[in-house]
Amino acid sequence: MTRQILEGSWEEICAHEAELAGKRLKVIVLPDAPPTLGEAVATLTHRTPEEIAQTQRRLLQASPPPRPLPDGMTLAEAVMGKWPGTRPTRRYKRPLRNFPELSLLPRQ
Repeated sequence: MTRQILEGSWEEICAHEAELAGKRLKVIVLPDAPPTLGEAVATLTHRTPEEIAQTQRRLLQASPPPRPLPDGMTLAEAVMGKWPGTRPTRRYKRPLRNFPELSLLPRQ
């Protein structure tokens, strides 16, 4: 008898039940492999609104509380210009305007 190797989930292996009946088997349970990039992207892009909300709640609960901004200062004023060699430019400001709810930029 030649050696035959079957790999897959338990459900996929069970699909071969008829052809494996009566044969000696050696089953090795492998640790879960991390998802491939394609699998991870597919999982993230096909979540239901309930799954997204549940993840947001879990992340907010696990995050430290935000530090308050100094009085009269916006997040943009607190952050911009704090990294060496960086200046706020149109290239950075334009995408941030798409998120007014974050109050990143002063209203114009």
